[in-house]
Amino acid sequence: MITLNADRAIADLGAILTRMAHLEPALSSIGARQVREVNARIKDTKLEPDDLPWAPWAPFTRKQREEKGNVPQGLLWDTGTLLHSIRAQTGLNSVTIGTNVPYADELQYGRRDMPPRPFLGWGASDIRGAEMLVIQHIQGVPF
Repeated sequence: MITLNADRAIADLGAILTRMAHLEPALSSIGARQVREVNARIKDTKLEPDDLPWAPWAPFTRKQREEKGNVPQGLLWDTGTLLHSIRAQTGLNSVTIGTNVPYADELQYGRRDMPPRPFLGWGASDIRGAEMLVIQHIQGVPF
């Protein structure tokens, strides 16, 4: 007769269930990753979350930026206020990435005389990265 002791398997399943019930460490990592991604969009890539390029400046805006001497910073990076305002807030089962800059919604969604330039949002690679962080957390793999 062969008998198996399932104590180890039951303990492992209990640890998995505990990690699934407490996703905050994974969500915190997801938030930090998204803050870095949004900052990269503003500083470097100038792409929407789905990797589409932002609309170029209007001639008037480009002239203003040339006069300021900060054209090389590019779209959505004038004084750095928006760039340095991106934050993530983590709850027990949620993560919110955003900014409190009053004009952010006009940049994100556009207005009558300005096209939208989405800098917040989840692209396919962002979703895959978040999924991987949650999987690692559930498996107990450090990240």
